[in-house]
Amino acid sequence: MTSLLCFMLLFNIHYIQSSYLGRLSPDDPYIEIGKDMNLTCVLNNESVLKQYPNKKICFDAVSMLSKRNFSDKDITVINKTAAMLHVVNMSLSDKGAFNCVLSLDCSNLLNETWVHGQIVAVGLPPDVPSNLTCISYNFDNMTCTWDPGRPTHIHTTYRLYWTIQGNFWFNCPNPFPDTTECSGCCSCSWLQNGDPHDIFKPSTSYNISVEASNYLGKVQSFLSKTNSNLIGI
Repeated sequence: MTSLLCFMLLFNIHYIQSSYLGRLSPDDPYIEIGKDMNLTCVLNNESVLKQYPNKKICFDAVSMLSKRNFSDKDITVINKTAAMLHVVNMSLSDKGAFNCVLSLDCSNLLNETWVHGQIVAVGLPPDVPSNLTCISYNFDNMTCTWDPGRPTHIHTTYRLYWTIQGNFWFNCPNPFPDTTECSGCCSCSWLQNGDPHDIFKPSTSYNISVEASNYLGKVQSFLSKTNSNLIGI
């Protein structure tokens, strides 16, 4: 935790001191594992280069464990004040702070001038929630569970919606864990107490949808259950 705080503090100090020189975009991107990434650095104007003669636009990446420089073959010069970094086949180890800097040699950054940076996240879109199963305990309540699938490595939200008549969809009355982000098996319960609208209604057909979403995608699974085909315990 201490290392992470020091890393973010250093990043913020650099940002405050040098952000006026230009901009790296897009803002804090999310990249799917195995996909390529493009980052574009644009200096504010040509006078920036005059302040730092013989220097050119370069890039580096800083993670918690290492620092990576990029050579000229990874960089496409767009014009005097703009260049694009192309990184192929992004992996989890590539996540971290990517920076645009000015330096004499992109392969060997010495006395570089920091221009701007972005935090890059790397992960996966969510799988369709599978094994959606609803169990009634003595037909007094009902709990539905599902398997979120493979880890996404980025913040992923799971939401259960339900309807009886099909006109309006409602949120899960009692989610567990009581947060929208979970791993392993997530669940939702209908009890015999609480809001009358949300209590479990035996012999009633429930239509249920579980939605999984993150910055890289959104998917849904559906289930229609009646009291006659619920698993009773």
